[in-house]
Amino acid sequence: MIVTTQARLARTLSALWPGAEALPRLADDDAPLALCLDSRAIADCPHAVVFIAVPGVNVDGRRFIDQARAAGAAWTLAAAERTEDGGETEGVTRLPALGERLGELGRLLFEVPET
Repeated sequence: MIVTTQARLARTLSALWPGAEALPRLADDDAPLALCLDSRAIADCPHAVVFIAVPGVNVDGRRFIDQARAAGAAWTLAAAERTEDGGETEGVTRLPALGERLGELGRLLFEVPET
């Protein structure tokens, strides 16, 4: 689990996916906001949680969106099947190539230089 803020996550998402649906207000701009890849860890988190649902080596995290929501996830960012599948459905923002861009997302969230 990674902890960031609403403001930082919103800036990072708009930098990586210009034109994507904006994340709804889940917490105060400076309040802790957790990003989680494991739906089983959400219930124990003391912060608002955004579930990251991407295909993995053995399991596709998108299969666990409902469990994440039931565990208390405030929102889900999910990998879109194809670029044209981007967009929001109830409680989910689908982003093209999210799984492939997780490293880039982390680098920008933590302001790690490219070189």
